[in-house]
Amino acid sequence: MNILFTAALSRELKPVQSYLLSTFSIEKSSCFSFLKTGVGVKNAHSRLSEFLKTNSCDVIINVGTAGTLHYDLNLKEIFLPTSFHTIQKETLRTMELSGSISVLIPILPSSWKKGKIYSSGTQITLSSQKNNISKISNAVAVDMEAYSLAEICHKNSIPFVSLKVITDTADNTAIKTFTGNLNKSIIVLKKSVKQLVECIFNNFLITV
Repeated sequence: MNILFTAALSRELKPVQSYLLSTFSIEKSSCFSFLKTGVGVKNAHSRLSEFLKTNSCDVIINVGTAGTLHYDLNLKEIFLPTSFHTIQKETLRTMELSGSISVLIPILPSSWKKGKIYSSGTQITLSSQKNNISKISNAVAVDMEAYSLAEICHKNSIPFVSLKVITDTADNTAIKTFTGNLNKSIIVLKKSVKQLVECIFNNFLITV
């Protein structure tokens, strides 16, 4: 069985990759593949689509960073999206977490925040953008890739889950906050990804 990990940036993906390969047994780590998609819904859609033309996987896990849209979602917290949203052709689109993955939610760490995520076509660096996204989607977090990955997985009947760490406030201070929080946030993320993978191996339909 194969698990594919995707992330937009090398600085998100490589620490997770190194940590997983060093902490899991050779038998289990041989099930792992890693794909950098690049930033944005179009890049993510293109890279994953190309990958799946020549590779198969049983689960896809998107890891990375996100901005908070809600006062209750704090910096360096782990966020697991339960639904994915974006605007396509001026219409709000929604993808739900697949049933086979959603059954794991009750046994995942209770400290992880859960809720809606919105995938933006542009980087959110203004409070006005943040407020508009929150209003139209009711999402509590924002990224730039998760929706397109969830959509591809749905079309290919591949279970999909995303795990994000909150690194910025998706407003006028977003770039500065992201830069200042990234290194410590990635440490939190990679340990949480390990917990997610252990949960999948122990409770999901994957054997090695």
